[in-house]
Amino acid sequence: MTELNINESGLDRLNGKAILGVCASGVAAEARFAVDPDYKQRLEAAGAVVNQAYYEQLSADLLSQHDLVYLVGFPKTDSPEYISLVERETKPLLRAFVEQGGGLLVFVDDHYGRLFEPLNRFLADFQAEVLCEPLFEKNSANNGKLPTSPEIATLRTTALNFRHPVLDGVHEIVVPNAWQAGVWPLRLDAGWEILASGEATVESRVLWQEQVATFRQSPPFCASRRVGAGRLAIFSAHSTFFLGNGMHRRWDGHFFAEAQNDRFLANLLVWLAEESTRKQATASLTLIDENQTMDWFTSVPPEKQPMTWPAHKGMVGLRSSLSGGSHSVAELCRAAKDAGFSWVVFAEKEEEFPDANWPRLVAECEAESSETFSALPGVDFLARNDFDNRGIVILPRFWPRKLENRRFIIQMIEEGGGFLVFSQPSAAHIPAWNNGGFQGMEIITYSGEGEVIGKAFDLYEKLQAHDWFQAPIARYHVTTPGQIAALAVRKGLFHTYAAAPSPGQVRDSLPKIEGMEYQELFVSSGPLIEQFWMEGPGMIKDIWEGRYYAWSLVPDEVMTLHCRVSGPAPIEELQIWDDDRVCAAQHPRQAVVDFALPRVNDRRCRSYRLVARDGEGGEAWSTARRVRGSRFQAHGGGDRMNTYGSHYFPHPRGEFTLLGERCSASATMLFGLGWRQHQLNIYPPVATVDFHPEGGEWGAPAGRVERVHLNPVIQTTEGSEIERPLESRLGFDFASHEAAVLHDGIHHFEDVNYTAALDGYIPYARPHLEKCSPGVARYGETRLIDAEMSYRFGRWRPEGGPVVMRMDVKVTAKRDLEIASCDGLSLRILALETDLDRFVSSLHLLAPGSERRSMDYPEAFSLLPLGGQGYVAASEQPYGSFGIYQVAGAPFTARAGKVSGHCELEVGWQLETGARFAKGYTWSASLLLVITGTPKGGDYFHRLHEALADGEGRWTFTRGTRADAGAYPVRVAATDYAVAFQRVASPQLNECGVGELLEVSGLKDNWSVLAFDRQRGGRPLGCARGVAYWTLPDFDLEAVVGHPVISECEDLEIQVVPRDGGLQIWTHNPTSQLVESGIRTNPAFPALSRFLQTLSLPPGASQETFIPLH
Repeated sequence: MTELNINESGLDRLNGKAILGVCASGVAAEARFAVDPDYKQRLEAAGAVVNQAYYEQLSADLLSQHDLVYLVGFPKTDSPEYISLVERETKPLLRAFVEQGGGLLVFVDDHYGRLFEPLNRFLADFQAEVLCEPLFEKNSANNGKLPTSPEIATLRTTALNFRHPVLDGVHEIVVPNAWQAGVWPLRLDAGWEILASGEATVESRVLWQEQVATFRQSPPFCASRRVGAGRLAIFSAHSTFFLGNGMHRRWDGHFFAEAQNDRFLANLLVWLAEESTRKQATASLTLIDENQTMDWFTSVPPEKQPMTWPAHKGMVGLRSSLSGGSHSVAELCRAAKDAGFSWVVFAEKEEEFPDANWPRLVAECEAESSETFSALPGVDFLARNDFDNRGIVILPRFWPRKLENRRFIIQMIEEGGGFLVFSQPSAAHIPAWNNGGFQGMEIITYSGEGEVIGKAFDLYEKLQAHDWFQAPIARYHVTTPGQIAALAVRKGLFHTYAAAPSPGQVRDSLPKIEGMEYQELFVSSGPLIEQFWMEGPGMIKDIWEGRYYAWSLVPDEVMTLHCRVSGPAPIEELQIWDDDRVCAAQHPRQAVVDFALPRVNDRRCRSYRLVARDGEGGEAWSTARRVRGSRFQAHGGGDRMNTYGSHYFPHPRGEFTLLGERCSASATMLFGLGWRQHQLNIYPPVATVDFHPEGGEWGAPAGRVERVHLNPVIQTTEGSEIERPLESRLGFDFASHEAAVLHDGIHHFEDVNYTAALDGYIPYARPHLEKCSPGVARYGETRLIDAEMSYRFGRWRPEGGPVVMRMDVKVTAKRDLEIASCDGLSLRILALETDLDRFVSSLHLLAPGSERRSMDYPEAFSLLPLGGQGYVAASEQPYGSFGIYQVAGAPFTARAGKVSGHCELEVGWQLETGARFAKGYTWSASLLLVITGTPKGGDYFHRLHEALADGEGRWTFTRGTRADAGAYPVRVAATDYAVAFQRVASPQLNECGVGELLEVSGLKDNWSVLAFDRQRGGRPLGCARGVAYWTLPDFDLEAVVGHPVISECEDLEIQVVPRDGGLQIWTHNPTSQLVESGIRTNPAFPALSRFLQTLSLPPGASQETFIPLH
């Protein structure tokens, strides 16, 4: 914790006082610390006695031993035991404590807003309410970032009640203002005295419901009042930023060092304890074991293994008469029970679902639910018009029927709970990584004519092999009891199974899957997956969720995968997939199979997939993930143990060539739509788990660039173009991971064209703008200039390559113009902003006369003329760099400088004051915007900069042929059961980038497939329907993919497993005839010794053989 002086903060005034921190077990980091250990030491050094307890440990005797109590981690809404505890026992105790002279401080430890409901029930007796309305500060000077954690936004305010003793010596405070971890406005009656509010430029907003926000200015977030002889205060900040910070070391006490925060908190504690009438002596008590075994490496106890729960069969996709169906909720539930289903999910069609029917659906599902059956309410909605991709949101707390911006569905789900399912996640408007893990994939296993679809899992397989994590969901479209009865017994159809202690508890467990590290869902048309989970010494308990997950920080740690599969027919095949390859396979031919597979952690694998097939054609699928948030950011101090917004592998949305290599970018680029509001927000992925000592991460492309303003601005004697329109709240993700793998026929990356004629929006937005409110949809008329712009986005290599945007712009005068005098650029084309200035070190530019210059980044704004095909680039060590490289047009002038803690860089033209330009005059240019990351151990910026700085050799931004062809993944066909890859000779390899997925066809399902190269040896790949998928590990390798062992008899089953020094071969005759044939090594594999063996195998017989390598 930041060192702070006890006397300066006033903590010495707490000498002799007794403080009790109270938290909920199972919430707030399992509450090992209700009081941050470092702050506790400071309080004790000041002479205070500090104790901590759980809510269930409170008693009148315990409270009477303390002057001040503060509450953190209020109990969850979904725990009836805690609700009863708080309502019947805790609230009366605490009220009596305050009325008798004690002090009570309440923190608002929101967990995605879910804790407001019980907290507000507690506060209702005191005429106070916490509003779930995030605060927005319109004055950028009051917004900031926490220096140690730039992802944590801060809000500075001087709107303080200086008449109150709590504000003695305090002039301003800084509070967190990050989404889901900020401060929240308070609705109070006249008995409260407001201590701190946002400035007049702060307003509260409701983003996902059709209702007006409460505060247009100065929302209060800290207030106090007298209750009887005691004092009560609410501070609506998350306690982990202040007093309850024991598990979040990355912002370790830094909020105490901001402004006069430390004095403010000390004053608040002193004032609350000031009139205490405590009579009992207080001793240090051990009510919470701070050293309990709740650390980062805790083995999973048996009762916490979800897949030891029984599996319950369910049906997803019921539609009742509430949205145009023919039968009621009760009738459909009764039919489902009769057909043997333990739970159902309603998917009412949004277009025919009146607003008033959502609470009716919730109530009727609740009425049908019991310990033996769960009915879950859900809404089927259109996720994206142009792809006709529908989604289901299951069990949200509320449903905003007329929600226009589907992006806010995510915030709604996080706020109200629930679970998202998509028919095509890759084509969804909402990318999987942006869902906070709430992603399920819809598996359609029958057509509208009732035909079974044999390839239902094609897309699921591809997405799983390409770093996507979804629970598979078998979804139906059901409106009648007769359909339910028919589907229950139909052969070959997949049904969804959920693991839970009882059918009635499926309702509670389903929406909590979130990351799905232990798969509580599987789909099956026959076999049952009774268990599929992992154990090992590196298991982490997610201290917010109270669940266990596998961690991956120890490279040689051994994890064990456990599975148990049973079925009505013997299990013919059981496969464990390690990402894109089969790491283990068995042919047990038994009705029950127990399987334990040790796996050494190599930091590469992200998920395991279990596929089981029985002798009657039945299949079952499930997934287990190793690491929450993949392997990008370990516990970085976020409000949970993960970072969702990171994907490692590239994808086919636009490509470019650099020094003969295909490069890629995977940063999210979010457009704010509207003229003058045309802004590009770049949210970088993270390519490594390593943190730089100063904070932040290595290898993050778009390291510290936060905003890119794309609208031209001209300065004339008639003013500047144009008046700022109403802010657009629409946004769309371009070049995001949502396009990782798509069905054929789905469009890949396209140029994004923007023109004034389109009325200020991108074509993607057209269907949505038609539904927008007038205040959002209408933009101001341009008076002075028109602009036509087109953008193309590049892709990044995993080791920290660049984000690239090519921009072609043409600006046309709409009337005769005269240029006015100005300090900046007369015609600005592009502007960049960083979120912090302390990491930006140097500026590099090509000045007139082809002079290359490097300098310290200017502290004050400076105008820097550039030469022909010039450039201006800034180094952001250790994080990366950003630059603008002109391709065509009159030479730019750059404007660079620092302001309000961040850096700005603009390019455009400095036109002569008084210069006149006639109507129709045009300015045009082409440029490359390049933003790079810096991988640990290498400086990518200088390598890239050298390639770009030479105007003659400057590479051109090109669309990759693979993306142009519309084929993904890259497809190659095996010849003689193999495909050989050589960097120079293989055009197929040139069409594929590192980490990209290849589809190899022309293979046989009953023969093992290996990807073999000399550096890595042989790696088994899975093969289904004659196709295997392989992720290219390196550009320069020579490799062979295919069947290493083949036979003239195509009916033989040949299983090949790499062993030390060779290959272990298992050959089996599945036919009913004697097979006299042979097996031999495939000559396409040069590392294999030439081998030929004749076989005579009776029906059902097998033979094992070992082949040495060269």
